[in-house]
Amino acid sequence: MGFRNLNKIFFFLIIILTGCKYITKIPIKNHDVNGFFDFSLDVHEIYGDELDYIIIIGWIDKDLYVYKNIEINNDNQNKKILMNAELSIFNKSGSRNFNIKIPIEKKINKVYFGNNELIWERKPIEILNNREKLLELKKYTHYDDIVIHFGKPDNNLEGYPVYYYTLNNNRRAVLNFINGDGRLLKLMEEIFKEDEDRIQNIIFDD
Repeated sequence: MGFRNLNKIFFFLIIILTGCKYITKIPIKNHDVNGFFDFSLDVHEIYGDELDYIIIIGWIDKDLYVYKNIEINNDNQNKKILMNAELSIFNKSGSRNFNIKIPIEKKINKVYFGNNELIWERKPIEILNNREKLLELKKYTHYDDIVIHFGKPDNNLEGYPVYYYTLNNNRRAVLNFINGDGRLLKLMEEIFKEDEDRIQNIIFDD
């Protein structure tokens, strides 16, 4: 075999290996992820005593790939999250599902995911303080009246009239309107602990 042929073989091997390296790890864009209660990324926000953080939950909508890692970059008051996936044949114990806690520094006001989709924005302290009055709601209060006073909920249980409002100090208010014809039947305060367990303080139940 001549020297030129050896060079050609070596050149093609480099191309093949470079290509394999590329397809074994790919960046995940916004349309590549789904949430478990919605068709987008699930984002839970926690405002803590000393540290704030968000939890992103979902699954990668690519049959051949599993979650690999995330890369986080801070730029002034913004944080950008880049997610990577890898071919499942190279990581047979991997999963398409992910549940990731991400600390949010006090200087950060916005978080972007993938190709610059805004997934979180810090709530002013005035809004969080006003939301404390959610825990004083009376049974049978109508959903429309709640939205007028407190704005739209942060998220809800997909397919059900159960809504969540983030509160300060690792808490959120859970409003349940199931079978209430738009009227509040169950109100709970959920408290998140360090081990991610939740304490449910039932204010009133149907």
